[in-house]
Amino acid sequence: MTRILLFDPDVAHAEALAMLLRGSGREVICCSDQRMLARRLRERTFDAVILYSYRSGDWKLHLAEIWSFGKALLAQPAVICFARGYRGPQERVEAEQRGVRLVYEG
Repeated sequence: MTRILLFDPDVAHAEALAMLLRGSGREVICCSDQRMLARRLRERTFDAVILYSYRSGDWKLHLAEIWSFGKALLAQPAVICFARGYRGPQERVEAEQRGVRLVYEG
């Protein structure tokens, strides 16, 4: 079973997405703030981390947290960031250079 950590400050949005992912057989743990993100990363390992970014650059702060815990792991989790609003090609290039898949929501 794929284990996913879902970080989204919008709790209702996170729970709706988590329900869909769980319905397809994935284990999903939600967190809504930076402290909770750090705690969840300390508690267990994840196959993927989904970040929701509502402001430009938010994902970069959370990525540093993920990588700091991931250094002790044999394999880094896949990181997918959903950004609300297009921020230009440079942000997508920067994300890809850091190993993050950046997806823009309409």
